Amino acid sequence: MKTPKNLELFLRAYETINTNHKKFKEYLTHKDINQEQKSILKAVYALKKNKPHKALEIISNTSVQNDFLKLYQSYICGLIHNHMGNFELASKNLTTAILGFDSYNDKKHIYKPISAISMLYLNMKDVQRLKKYYQVFLSFKDESSEHQILDYNYQIFINLLEQNKERTLEKIKELRLSFEKEISSNLKMYLIFEFMIYLSHDNFDECYEVLKQYKDLGGFGVKSNYKYMLTLLNFFTKNASIYAYKRDFQEVEYLFYQLKVIQCLDLHNIEEAKEYWVMLEKLNPSVYSEKFNYTAPKDLFKISLQKALQKIGSDTSTQSDSQIDLQKLKALTSNTAKLEYIFSLDGFYLSKDQLIELIWEEQWSPKNDQKLRTLISRVLKKNNFKVENIDGKYKKAA
Repeated sequence: MKTPKNLELFLRAYETINTNHKKFKEYLTHKDINQEQKSILKAVYALKKNKPHKALEIISNTSVQNDFLKLYQSYICGLIHNHMGNFELASKNLTTAILGFDSYNDKKHIYKPISAISMLYLNMKDVQRLKKYYQVFLSFKDESSEHQILDYNYQIFINLLEQNKERTLEKIKELRLSFEKEISSNLKMYLIFEFMIYLSHDNFDECYEVLKQYKDLGGFGVKSNYKYMLTLLNFFTKNASIYAYKRDFQEVEYLFYQLKVIQCLDLHNIEEAKEYWVMLEKLNPSVYSEKFNYTAPKDLFKISLQKALQKIGSDTSTQSDSQIDLQKLKALTSNTAKLEYIFSLDGFYLSKDQLIELIWEEQWSPKNDQKLRTLISRVLKKNNFKVENIDGKYKKAA
């Protein structure tokens, strides 16, 4: 089958979203683009603005009659669900789009979901399904630059998951050398891959350098990804405290769940860590399993998880006496009562950063440091006990 003629204007509009923002906005009011087509375009625009929940609402409430347009609807749904971490829903929608577009004699459409599904299985750490769709992709013989770039991407993703680090870097360098202009809009993605490779070699100075380059590029998804990566990198390399606020990760909740797991483990709050772990299990059960078992290849979350678990001991079931009940803590009405409760729990040390986070829900600052010192002095005087202070970390003395 051939691409329907009556959708050519819709397809031109779709292609302008990354190249001509002004022209794209004009298409949204064009009289020859019907309402269902405009709704799909609006969903794509919402995703581009990093508003996947809004995009999903728009596209889910759009009744599409045209069979070809339904495939674009499935493709966009796949993109949205992948971004939100709903991986199996993403896989279902992208597979539907691939199978449907295969019946049309136009490779430029099927390359979109074929490319998207490669990113999905990279996110899922699923090298077997990634290899499967690489073979599907190779069945489409083509000499276009789009085909060659996608071929490079599949090879990079597979080598990355199989931890062939040198081969991955080699392919990235070849790609950037051969198609510098064509991939300029996706440079952020390749920087992430370089970061992952440097991380696998424990080359943390290079990790920080690549992360700076990534931040400077800006754009879609960078702010939340940068905050997530920097937070975990600082935790692992500098033993910094974890600060995780849902408002910073509203569109990528699984990153927030990962940070909360590490934060809760670091605070010895095992039960709350388990609650966030269950949320991750639901999103990707092939990678997250019981007892904080994370089966993905080495990445930033994996090394941070290992460090957090080592700090509390591998047998988390024995830590119940030293857990901080955050709900109970938040219910306390005075800062004095909060610190008294924290010091009543034996068996672990807490840093100034952690104490400030627990009591005021704020980050460390000179002002907060002084507030903490004053509060500790008041609590010690009131209760007539002492605290141990080792390397800036506190606990009640035995």
